[in-house]
Amino acid sequence: MTPLDKACLNDLAEKTERFTSDLLFFGMTKPFRLPNADEQAVLDGLEVRLISPEEQPRWEQEVSEHHYLKNAILVGERLRYVVTFQGQWLARMGWSAPARHLRARDQWIGWSADQLARRRPLLANNAFGKYFPTRLGQLGFHSL
Repeated sequence: MTPLDKACLNDLAEKTERFTSDLLFFGMTKPFRLPNADEQAVLDGLEVRLISPEEQPRWEQEVSEHHYLKNAILVGERLRYVVTFQGQWLARMGWSAPARHLRARDQWIGWSADQLARRRPLLANNAFGKYFPTRLGQLGFHSL
């Protein structure tokens, strides 16, 4: 990673921190409590990982069946993740290449046109975030 990329990521981290504090200012609260020991043991058992090429058909089929658009098409560069607990798939997440122009995003980031052109590959579009009910209740939802 180049020094410029590191500076870019640091800038985004600072903006995210300011955004989070703005949310707290506008009435959103911090979590009510930390997990107890039993809950923490479950959280420690969660695994978030990239799917393997062999798992892609399963990922696409399950997302297609449950997503309101009824498809799992990701455009451009893409990443597909799964959240598991004891081998059971709880949630599926997908990221794809970002939109070329998105005024609100571009204004919020605050990059010049040149910076945006160079740094756009550092952005991603959260395309899918699906969880499915299991015997573990809402653990898939909370894992997202």
